[in-house]
Amino acid sequence: MEQEIKNLIIYLVTLGLIRQFFREGKMDITLAEKLNRKNAEELACDCIPIA
Repeated sequence: MEQEIKNLIIYLVTLGLIRQFFREGKMDITLAEKLNRKNAEELACDCIPIA
């Protein structure tokens, strides 16, 4: 259970960074969605949409 919580926290922080890069125009939506999906898979979390 503790590892699941750590993974979720890591996922949410990373999601925030991906969203920030997307909003600032440093990353297009295709790459942002791909990174988000891959990150969710690696951390065994539910994928939350970028936009």
